[in-house]
Amino acid sequence: MPAVLCFLSLGSLAQDGEPGSRAISKELSLLTGIGGSAGFFFDLGLSVNKLDTVPYHSISSACFASVEMHVRDKTVFGPKIGVWAWGGPSPLLMGINLIYYTDLKENCLVLRPEIGVGIGAGHARLKLTYGYNARLVNTSFDRVSRNMFSATYYLKLRSLL
Repeated sequence: MPAVLCFLSLGSLAQDGEPGSRAISKELSLLTGIGGSAGFFFDLGLSVNKLDTVPYHSISSACFASVEMHVRDKTVFGPKIGVWAWGGPSPLLMGINLIYYTDLKENCLVLRPEIGVGIGAGHARLKLTYGYNARLVNTSFDRVSRNMFSATYYLKLRSLL
């Protein structure tokens, strides 16, 4: 039990500011990622990340647009949009993506909820997630696995606030 409490409190150790202070920042980031399950994929796009620091807690969120490229017997592209949030005293994050997969002959629309951990002081620069691809259209499209594991890194391009 003490180990669990220690792990959950790690997020609060990275907090800045006096009690009662609040800081908000936004940045434009380059989203880079890798992942896979039955195959391997790369992810590249842009993200707007927001960090809201209140006493003893940081809450980070992002909205993004990117393209996944799956490398298997046939190359599959997946333009996607998504959002995620991370914060509080634990590194837990959650998000959701809408992805349109195509191999240029067949296509499939997918909704992918994700859960994982965010790593990095303030903004979660690195996120490690598990996601489930729920096929909404063309459920017979089998070029992409239903279960996905990914690592995503956000490289700051510029401050917006």
